[in-house]
Amino acid sequence: MLLRTVGTLKVSTLKRDKANRLERMTMLVLTRRVMQSIMIGDEVEVIVTEVKGEKVRLGIVAPPHVAIHRREVYERIQSQKEALPYRNGNLQLVTTDLLPDL
Repeated sequence: MLLRTVGTLKVSTLKRDKANRLERMTMLVLTRRVMQSIMIGDEVEVIVTEVKGEKVRLGIVAPPHVAIHRREVYERIQSQKEALPYRNGNLQLVTTDLLPDL
């Protein structure tokens, strides 16, 4: 297994908020083969299930209380949370239309 730490990242093609977040983080880069995995904490396992060309299929084993989303879905959920109207600190509207049509 290859373990390599990459220092501060500057990626000009990312949106400014993503780039700012990456600048403050260190990235651990791992090399895995099909059916090999990594552990995130004690509860989350990420398994490489398939590699086809530039596409990698991952399996994620996690307890039900851990939310798992593709980045674009996560960002949509976050933007909808920020857009929810509040009045006097109380939530006035709740929407369940958070996920894209699949």
